[in-house]
Amino acid sequence: MMRVYAGEGGGRYNWPMVDIAAPLKPYQVEVLRWVEAGCHDAGMPGDGAKQTARALQGRRLVTVSRRNGRWSAALTERGRYYLDNGRYPELTGTTSRDLSESSSTPVASGGKGQQPTAQPAVIQEATALIERLQTSGGTVVVSDPDADTRASYRRAIHAAKQHRLVPDGYDLRHTGRNTGDLVVRLYSAAQPYDTDWNRLRLDQDDNRATAAADYGALEQDPTDLRVAPESIPRVLAALRAINDAGVTRKCRVGINVTTKEPKPYVKFGSARRSLEFFEEYEQVPHVLTADERRTKRLRPWAHVPEFDSVSTGRLRLEVSTSPSGQRLTWRDTPTRSLEQQASRIIADIIKAIEEQERITAAFRQREKERQAAARLAEQQAAEERRRRDVEREARWKHAIAKARRRAVEEHRRTTFNTAMDQWQKAANMRAFCDALEQASAGGAAGEGELTTWLAWARARADKIDPTVGTPAFTDADFTIEPSPEDLRPYLNGWSPDRPARE
Repeated sequence: MMRVYAGEGGGRYNWPMVDIAAPLKPYQVEVLRWVEAGCHDAGMPGDGAKQTARALQGRRLVTVSRRNGRWSAALTERGRYYLDNGRYPELTGTTSRDLSESSSTPVASGGKGQQPTAQPAVIQEATALIERLQTSGGTVVVSDPDADTRASYRRAIHAAKQHRLVPDGYDLRHTGRNTGDLVVRLYSAAQPYDTDWNRLRLDQDDNRATAAADYGALEQDPTDLRVAPESIPRVLAALRAINDAGVTRKCRVGINVTTKEPKPYVKFGSARRSLEFFEEYEQVPHVLTADERRTKRLRPWAHVPEFDSVSTGRLRLEVSTSPSGQRLTWRDTPTRSLEQQASRIIADIIKAIEEQERITAAFRQREKERQAAARLAEQQAAEERRRRDVEREARWKHAIAKARRRAVEEHRRTTFNTAMDQWQKAANMRAFCDALEQASAGGAAGEGELTTWLAWARARADKIDPTVGTPAFTDADFTIEPSPEDLRPYLNGWSPDRPARE
């Protein structure tokens, strides 16, 4: 059976029928908090956060949209009530239709979400909070406030976001929603803040005690514990002892309930290490049962184990200390149990984490230096390339200038010599005509044809003679701009178009 809800822009979402009154799982609560914080990618609690938000929309806790191709989500009043109170609001006197309408964000005619009308007092508190942040360097810290004060700050933060009281170019974030110090920060969008914010958030988490429900989850599903059932209470006692020993050093024990089976871990700073418990077994001779004795008598070839593995009650704890697989190990000893070694366990874990962080920091420093050296080498290589390019361009320009002078000089020489050759040719033609005319003097035969030839030859001489009519070079350019082809013969292999060899 499916239930259909209207989506953003008239779209429709099909959600399976779910119990909207069922309590949320811890991961779903984390997704609600992520949605409240603004759905920033840096704080996304896992790759499936967006799918979980879509599922929470079916419970009317979240509204999801993809306007202009950009995914976004926002809490409904029902979702905010759940975060503030850990339960759903009472539905007495309210129909499911009223709840659906009250938990949705109305859409204005302009297409932008119109935020629910808040009480003037809440808006005043939000305005005062923003002013206080602006005058106090962008950070407000409230040391371990009571529940009413914490809820009042959360309402003010929500109103500041919903009513756009946060200055343009800034982002409002807070940590300490339910426990510990409440820290509110106003970040400039021009400044990277994810690393700083994550450090602050993790520090806040480190100050919070492990919830009893976490240990309860491990007790209900001890699949990850490789111990006998009767040893589970000892494992829980060891976890509590380790957590108590780490309180003063800000090292805490937690239970990861987002995995298939709950898994214990220890957290120091931003480092997290899994705690793996094992029970040691002994091999004891197998005592045949009545059925096994009968089987052995009837089928001598049947396999019957020679030894049995018997739990000893002795526990072993292992912690991976590095990506290479190095591990720390602690065991029950005849004089001290794991619970009694809690202080040593915490000290060893912190020492291993700090050592790994030093190794990581040294590696990062070396990598940073390597990258800096690579950048310097690239800069030097680029500078050398630029120097060679400048030098090559200078040589090319020099070759172009020299070729241009030679091409212009060749133009002048060729033009003048051509005109002089034509003048000499015209003079020779006229002298030849005069000689022909003198040789034919007194002879009557063929005078008509000769006269015609002489007239044509003298006209031809006048046509090619640069001194007849307009003198030669009157309109000829003395200085020209040579073409690339004019320059090519004088460039010694350089391209006439660019500073490169052909």
